[in-house]
Amino acid sequence: MCNKDKIITVSKEQIIQLQADARAFRLAFYVLYDSMMKPNNGGIKFVDGDLMSVLGTIGCFSIELYLKFLSVILSFDDSKKEGKHIKCHSLDKLFEDITNNYPIKANKILSDIHNWYDKKTFNLVEFLSSIKDGFIDWRYAYSSGVLNCNLNDLSFVMNALETVSNELFIPVSRILSSINLNKKIQQYMTFDNLDSIKCDIFTKFYEDD
Repeated sequence: MCNKDKIITVSKEQIIQLQADARAFRLAFYVLYDSMMKPNNGGIKFVDGDLMSVLGTIGCFSIELYLKFLSVILSFDDSKKEGKHIKCHSLDKLFEDITNNYPIKANKILSDIHNWYDKKTFNLVEFLSSIKDGFIDWRYAYSSGVLNCNLNDLSFVMNALETVSNELFIPVSRILSSINLNKKIQQYMTFDNLDSIKCDIFTKFYEDD
């Protein structure tokens, strides 16, 4: 799903939040993997629910946000304190947009990422194409038919994009740190009792007919 003609402008504190969101979904992937799937005593844990669907969804979405963050960084306008990315979920189109607009940077990113991975047959462009609609497909896995994603590759790409984007963000972060940002929180989650937020099943409270 992609509208390459629709451009999203991301400015000032929104840029910082975009990076934070990409990182949060990446970390959530590992929290979920470590707690529910990481091998224990030589065997993979089995849990209720479709864990693959959740890992695929948040992993692919993290990559999507990192690619959008990269676009914003590379297109950053010093005077306006803003950058842009296309309105798109398709990972291959997001990276293609970066490649078309910033070919030298894109080639450097590809070179670094391929050099970092000990899996020499890995190709980032091919991988992004293979999971291009992963955020949508894994989210609706029950109706998506055949799906496949290598978790090692997914993990590597998230970590590689964190490394690349963090380095490229340094000059932008210096500019943003020199201006007054809107620090007023616009998004909230409230709670009544933190201890009561837990995985639970309620006792059946009605009688069978």
